[in-house]
Amino acid sequence: MGISTGNLPGEEDLIRAASEGMAEEETSASMRLSPEQMRSYEEEEENPEKSRFLPADQTGELTDHPSDKGGQGLVNPDETGRSKRGPKWHLRWIIPLLLILFLVICGLIWTRNRKTKISDVFDVRFEGYDSQGVLSYDADKVNEKMIRLVGKKVGLKKNQIEDMINRNTDDLESEPKYQQAIKYLEGTNIVFDRENDLKNGDVVTLRITSDYESSPIADETKTYTVSGLTQMQDMTAEQILAQYPVRFTGYNGYGSLDYDQSIYTVEKVYDHLSNGDQVELPLSNHFLESAKKNGKKLAKENVSLTVSGLKEIKDISGISEVTARIDDLAKSANQDQDGDYHKISYSIKRQKTFIYYRNGQINIMNIYQLVKKESSKDITSDQWTDVEKTTFCIYGYSNLSIQNDAISTSDLEDHAGSLFSTEYVDLASAKADLAAKNYREFSP
Repeated sequence: MGISTGNLPGEEDLIRAASEGMAEEETSASMRLSPEQMRSYEEEEENPEKSRFLPADQTGELTDHPSDKGGQGLVNPDETGRSKRGPKWHLRWIIPLLLILFLVICGLIWTRNRKTKISDVFDVRFEGYDSQGVLSYDADKVNEKMIRLVGKKVGLKKNQIEDMINRNTDDLESEPKYQQAIKYLEGTNIVFDRENDLKNGDVVTLRITSDYESSPIADETKTYTVSGLTQMQDMTAEQILAQYPVRFTGYNGYGSLDYDQSIYTVEKVYDHLSNGDQVELPLSNHFLESAKKNGKKLAKENVSLTVSGLKEIKDISGISEVTARIDDLAKSANQDQDGDYHKISYSIKRQKTFIYYRNGQINIMNIYQLVKKESSKDITSDQWTDVEKTTFCIYGYSNLSIQNDAISTSDLEDHAGSLFSTEYVDLASAKADLAAKNYREFSP
């Protein structure tokens, strides 16, 4: 049975179809990379000396090569794909790495030069009483924060920073980085606009500035509102006097004050007070400050009181006895003289008695009218001529002790004598001199 060949392709058709198929396959291989081809490419990148398309004598497999006549053999699809990628393929890896490196460097520079706020570590507190409040904060904590910042800025080691915090810096004195850290610390200014005499509702402003632009400590301003202060308590003059009493000592007309000098400030000497006198006693600065710190509010900075309770000077026993003894003192100082040709006689009469009292001692002085009669005999005529002179003198006893409202007279003679040796022309002059020295007239 014969076979018909009328419908079979001819030789030329077969050759043309084969050529077209090879060309299509080459074009497809060059334009498309499969996952397996990608892995082959990566392996070749790691081991360039090893080729998947080696001659038959090296791999044991036949490969196609370009003909000696200049014809082309089969093209490796991987090589075709790699040649089409070119240098852009490497940039896909290099550019991200460079970008990451750039960001890391920028981050390090920013971290090294950035400024840090420290106000959050102050832990500001308000203590005391309203209108007398005091601001405080944790200075040690702030100092530690600042040391850590400047220490890191200048490049100190961790153990050196800890030594600075613990104030153990003997070994750091010669270290330049330590000196730079000290410069930053000393150049940091921390100022509260108010720290004392605060009251609830006040606004306090904290300002932190640095003298150096390169300091790691940021300039900042922060405000705090005062709260939590205890309310002040009113303290009256009566309460002050009850707690710190003022006593009147001495006698009426000769009274003085007995008081605590740390509480009251007496601006003048009170030693001739009488019952009914008004006295103003300023409170000492020490007391005023102490009262405020303890939450006491005073309506006035002084206390007023009325003198009372002073005994009368005549209640002192022994005054009359001493006054009489002064008479004897005056007479003994002015005794008559009798001679053949010259005579002196005295007439002594007490006029007034004055007393001065202070600090438990009394002076008693009598004013006397002294009439001195001086007689002289003329030898030739045997006649006497008399000359009289009237003056006023003061005699008495000084610094006599008073014990239990009585004068001690056991050593009276040791206190005799007049403090006023002047002879006065009249009674008024003598009285004025005594009054000028704070003596007062005494009436039994």
